[in-house]
Amino acid sequence: MNPGFDIRAATDPLGWSYGPGTFGPAAELRLLDAIRPSLRDPKCAGPEVVYAIFATGVAAIGGFLFGYDTAVINGANTYLKAAFQLTPAQEGIAGASAILGCIPGAMFAGSLSDRFGRRKLLFFCALLFALSGMLSAVPRTFTEFLVARFIGGLGIGASSMICPVYIAEIAPEKWRGRLGSLFQLGIVTGILLTLFVNAHVQGLGDEAWNTAFGWRWMLGLAVIPAITFIGLLFAVPESPRWLAQQGRGCEARTVLTLVGGEDHADQEMMAIQATFGSEQGRWSELLAGPFRRPLIIAVVLMACSQFCGINAIMYYSTKIFATLGGGHDNAFASSVWVGAINLVFYFCGHRLRRPLGPQAAAAYWHDHAGPRARDGGMGVPHSPARSDGVDLRRCVHRRLRDGDGADRLVAVFGNFP
Repeated sequence: MNPGFDIRAATDPLGWSYGPGTFGPAAELRLLDAIRPSLRDPKCAGPEVVYAIFATGVAAIGGFLFGYDTAVINGANTYLKAAFQLTPAQEGIAGASAILGCIPGAMFAGSLSDRFGRRKLLFFCALLFALSGMLSAVPRTFTEFLVARFIGGLGIGASSMICPVYIAEIAPEKWRGRLGSLFQLGIVTGILLTLFVNAHVQGLGDEAWNTAFGWRWMLGLAVIPAITFIGLLFAVPESPRWLAQQGRGCEARTVLTLVGGEDHADQEMMAIQATFGSEQGRWSELLAGPFRRPLIIAVVLMACSQFCGINAIMYYSTKIFATLGGGHDNAFASSVWVGAINLVFYFCGHRLRRPLGPQAAAAYWHDHAGPRARDGGMGVPHSPARSDGVDLRRCVHRRLRDGDGADRLVAVFGNFP
């Protein structure tokens, strides 16, 4: 055990304090003795991996709710138009209302999580999802519906920022890439399940029933995973990096020990502390000469992936299939196939992108940067913190500043695929 670590000054993963008036010194020592063998014996690494998977899996539920709230309008808008007598313009606003909420949600989530903590922001996102689901199911006017969907959009935007950060900060380095993909898996799974739920609800009644109640059930069922998310968040810890930034090093070390063992905790704590004094950089540097070209290419590719039209399919595939004939039953069933294919190609894309991930970028720079890599120049230092923020930004900065055109593209897409 690290001599500087005091279990009595720390907190457990649930956020409850160890100390007088809780479990008592004897219980604390029994807990420490119980987990010590699995933390020291490499053959008994199972508990740490399971705990890391559980914590990151809970955060990935935020991605699931992201996908659910994004795609649920796909089936609901089929009957929403008749329920509120919407014009085509209003129907478009109904579909875009959640997206409008994503903008402020994503803009302010980062600063709020820095101030209040990642875990508290995850709770807030879950509450937004639950509130949106309840209000979306019972609106009396179209305006009330838009407000409910805007609230859900706030949760979508905030979760898209906080969940990946939380996963990256709590996952052990050797598992960080794999566990980080759970958020995207949650999104595509949420989309598929939503389309399936929409089809099931639509089949429960006729046209009149769906116009009066069906779309409300489609939207309201989002409350179930949202409440599940809230309950499971009580069983996960705060981000160790955020705890360390707040001067709560003992608590941070406790969390790191639980997810990776004592050696992992020591390495991560040193890496985190080493980044505290690092230069953060300025926004103006993004438009500086070495950064401008790769940044423009990255933004254009990102925009093209949106302009390709997939979002229109995810929001309106049921209406598109309905206009082709075959009735609403076949339209809803066809939308489920769209979600299933989306999930299948997530796994295809995940497998294909692995050669372009951070590991390949690190190998590229190890092979091509030569002595500069060993001297800390353009190479990727073998540091547990290389994926947790500041060190990564510094490495990318060096690559963009000193590399040639191909090197700069690798810097952008190798670290931010």
